Amino acid sequence: MLDVILDKFFFTVGGTEMLLALVGMFLAYVIILSLIDSVIDL
Repeated sequence: MLDVILDKFFFTVGGTEMLLALVGMFLAYVIILSLIDSVIDL
């Protein structure tokens, strides 16, 4: 059921825009983690 809802949501919003948003969020997450790591190292 959830898969069907997600499919409709992706189709409605536009898969490309959602994919870009997810990639952006992932990159921000990685950058924040690396920043935290460098602060801890100090």
